[in-house]
Amino acid sequence: MNKLFALLLLCCTLPAQALDWEALSAEEQRILLPFATQWAEMPEEQQENLRKGARAWLAMSPEQRQQAQQKLKRWQQLPPEKKQQLRRKFRQFQQLPPEERRRLLQARKRFQQLPPQKRRELRQRFRNMRPEERRRFMHDLARRPPRPRVPVEEQAQFREMAHELSVPERGILFRALNRRDPEAQYQLRQQLYGMRPEERRQFIHEQLATESEE
Repeated sequence: MNKLFALLLLCCTLPAQALDWEALSAEEQRILLPFATQWAEMPEEQQENLRKGARAWLAMSPEQRQQAQQKLKRWQQLPPEKKQQLRRKFRQFQQLPPEERRRLLQARKRFQQLPPQKRRELRQRFRNMRPEERRRFMHDLARRPPRPRVPVEEQAQFREMAHELSVPERGILFRALNRRDPEAQYQLRQQLYGMRPEERRQFIHEQLATESEE
């Protein structure tokens, strides 16, 4: 039961309201059956966290459930001091203003979209930063637009083109692509592929940058 308890809390740990066992759906009761005899004595927050965890579990695909179990396994293998450190960081995160939490979650999402090698490089840079540099880095990462989805057969060409641009230019390009539907994205990419590097930069600054100002 301890493993089930931890897994459900891992799925969803949020503030709570009280509820009776009979208020749970049949599926929720099935998932939470190991806790039935002690449900009435549980704190309200723990009840609601377990219910939300059960709902999250029921909504998961088999692959997502496997990932959740792997996360739990990694958590269980951590030394006690590491778990304590992570709990402390989570409490600090919960105490942040909503806008700051949103920005950090966006930065995490951007980070997860990066290639593995790039993530390793950024982790190493992050470890070597001072606290103020880390805050600035996370803020900048959250503001970067997501990388547009590109067909597999185009990815090498698109990556080569993007690497020739500065970081601000890539931001303008990504935002312009993300504003377009798939067909318009394709047309814009093909247009850019046909340009020389200097023509491409000029087009980005004179045409695409002005779109974001409108």
